[in-house]
Order: sequence, then structure tokens, then C-alpha cells
Amino acid sequence: MPSLSYLLPFAVAASASFRFASRRSPATPRAALLASAAPDAAAERDRLLFDSLLASHAVTASVRLAGGAFHPRGRTLLAAADLSAGAALLRVPAALLLTAHRSGACAGLHGQTELLWAEVGDLREEAGEAAFRRGMTWDVRLALALLDATAGAGGEFWLRYRALLPPPAAVSHPLCLPPPLRAELRDAAVAAAAEARARLLHSLAPGLRAHGCHPATAAYEALGAPAELVPRPLEYAYALVASRCFATADEHTFAFVPFADLCQHAARPNANFSSEDGGFVLRALRAIGEGEEVTICYGEEYSSSRFFAQYGFAPEEGCAKDSAMLQALVPEADAAGDERVAAARAAEPRTPLGASPLGMQALMRVFDEMKECEYASEPRFAAILEALLAEDGPSPHVLLAAVTWRLEQLDCSARELDEGIEELQQQQPLDLRTIAVLSYRAVVAKQLELTQRVLSKLLND
Repeated sequence: MPSLSYLLPFAVAASASFRFASRRSPATPRAALLASAAPDAAAERDRLLFDSLLASHAVTASVRLAGGAFHPRGRTLLAAADLSAGAALLRVPAALLLTAHRSGACAGLHGQTELLWAEVGDLREEAGEAAFRRGMTWDVRLALALLDATAGAGGEFWLRYRALLPPPAAVSHPLCLPPPLRAELRDAAVAAAAEARARLLHSLAPGLRAHGCHPATAAYEALGAPAELVPRPLEYAYALVASRCFATADEHTFAFVPFADLCQHAARPNANFSSEDGGFVLRALRAIGEGEEVTICYGEEYSSSRFFAQYGFAPEEGCAKDSAMLQALVPEADAAGDERVAAARAAEPRTPLGASPLGMQALMRVFDEMKECEYASEPRFAAILEALLAEDGPSPHVLLAAVTWRLEQLDCSARELDEGIEELQQQQPLDLRTIAVLSYRAVVAKQLELTQRVLSKLLND
């Protein structure tokens, strides 16, 4: 059973001064859940466990563990020494990997629990065409393997490593959010995809729905946490696979790689991974100083919504591919019957912005003038430019009207959201899932507000 620190987010008291308090997950009695609240002590236990597992399982490493399950950035890896470009920071042997081939055949388990065998049969075998058609794809199979490995079928290593995986209460992947909190994303597409995935997982393995069937979720049930706030076991495992697995060199096999799964994201990372000799190696892309955080890039061409849908967070500086979000606003506003978009379309100039040298020069001047503006960033300016220059993209007049409409749907400004997040970050223990949801809304709001300012200035000038 995990320590009580895994349950802390359910005990966060609502703040009457916080505008979003009424939308937050209901709290459970503090006395029962805060008895051993000691995040720093838990982080120290994590570090000792991390070092012990490295030493006892032939893992070569020049990294050390920092942070903790309920720290703002979670657990992360730091360089344990000064390293040059090309140096290996971590070598994880093949014997420690859990893998799934596109066919559904899994490897890395020492056996299977009776429950999982009864539900899905032998995970070492291919899923089969009929099961594949129902949705039993490699990612679901790998999630099942991870679930069974951390329930005892992966041997002593995975039983111990389970303590270094994020506990269910700290996972902000949409699949692990309670429905009311998922709705607070204010992103219908992301919420609908998570709800559809949850229904699929339940249909594929209904016997794994009960919280008590896996140690990671059973503890919540034992201590009386509201069932609707706790991810189901397979939903939890699937979220970990979706956000933490790696593709191997053959591009047909995917691996859950212990230790490497702790790397945080950066748009300009200082390390990258590769599969070598059946295992995985993490190498420095440039010189890394001792104590510097080790980062990898989760995705170069992802939008903020895709980041959140897959990883449960969105980069604070925005994403250039949010241009797709800006373009989609016009048909969304049309579907909602917003009259401002229709009026802007009727008044828009005949010459597209991209075909007007003077218009493009004016836009570049506005970008230059606003580069020190609040929320300005290279990815956000790139998103605006790409949206306006896209084939059949909206004119500045129409996009401005659609952005104004969408900001009204968000209900809160970026500044209000940032203030709410800051207030939540002052509370202990941290309610990481609510912080992640509001942070995503803030990322979207900042892109929209910057776009609104840029287009307003462009059209007024």
C-alpha cells in the first residue's frame, strides 16, 4: 500500500477567496488523510529508492533524482556531474523494460496475475485481429502490462519502482481527471476524447474497473476517498503509457523505460534518447553542468491541446502549432451563431493578408512593437502568423472577431487564471490536477489575448 502522502490532493481545503473554489474537487476529511503529510521526507525516500534501484539492477547513470510526487514539477533528473556533449547520462538494460509490439505482443513480465489473465489472456501473444478491431491496440496492451508488472507480475524491481511512478492523485492526464475538473479545461475536444477512451478501456477489460484490483488505487478506496475522484486502475496505467513510453529504433515496438520516464520536457532539450542493444541510452546533446536539469523534447510539432491530451500539461510559452486552434475558432464561432464573425467577414478586404506586402510589413511592425508585451513569445507570434498565412486562413478582421468570441467562452482572463494558480501553489499539499487544468486554460487564454492585442493594433494602425 502506498504511503498516505499519495492521498494529499484529496485533502486540500477549498479557499473561499479563490474564484474557482466552487469548481474544485470536493475534499475528504483532513484528519484521515494528512496524518503523515511530509513531502520533503517522501522526496528523500524517493531519492534513496532511486539510488538503490540503480545500484542493484546494473543501471549505469550520471543522474540523480530531484523533486517529488507532489512538487510543482514532480520528479525530475539532474546531472550528477559535469558532462560533455555525447556523454551517456543513463543506460537502462533491456531486462528492465516493458515493451509492446504493434501486434500487441508484450515482453518484460515475469508472469501474469490471475485477474489479468482472466480478463485479457496471455499478454505475450499478439492481440489478434478481432481484439484489435475492438480497440485492443499496442498502447492498451502496454498499459495492461504496466498494471500487472506493478501488481507483482514484473518481479521485485517493478514492485519497488511503482513508488517512483506518479501516484493517481498527481496525474493530470485528461483520462485521470474527474469529469467536473475535465470540464474546466474548457476544451470540448480534449474532454470528449478522454471520455471516449475511458469508455473503451472499460469495455475491453471491465474486470479492471474496480479500484481495489490494483495496489496503486486500492489505498484510496481503503481510506474512503470519493470514488469519483480516483482514476480507475487501467485509466491510470494507460495515462502513464500515453505520457511516458518511448518508441524503439524499429518503430514497431514501444517501451516503458524506467528512470528515463522521469525526464521533463523542454522545447530546446539538453539530452535525447535512443534504443541500443535492446536497452535505452540517454545522451547529452550539449555540455551539461552538474546539478542542471536533464530534459528531452516530448514533441516538436505539437499544439498546446495535443500536449495536454497526451501529457497532462501544456508548455507555458505556448506552441507555434496553436495556429490550428486559431484557425478553428472561425467555424466554431460560426456554428455558435456569433454575429460579429459574420459582420467581420462581410467587411473584410478582398486581398488576403499574405498577398499584401504592405499588410505583411504592418504585421511584422506590430510583432516587433509587442515583443516585450505580456504573454509575448516566439511560439505565440508564430501561431498568429501561421494562422493568418494558411491557405484559406481567416482575415485579421474575422480572426479578431472569433478570438473575442472564444475569450468570452473561457470565462476568465489569463491574469485571473494566473492569480488562481498562484494562490493554489501557496497551499499545502498541492492540488496538482487543478493547477494543471487552470494552467492549460491560462496557456490558451494567453495565446488568445496576445492574438487579440496584435490584431487590434494591426487593424487600428
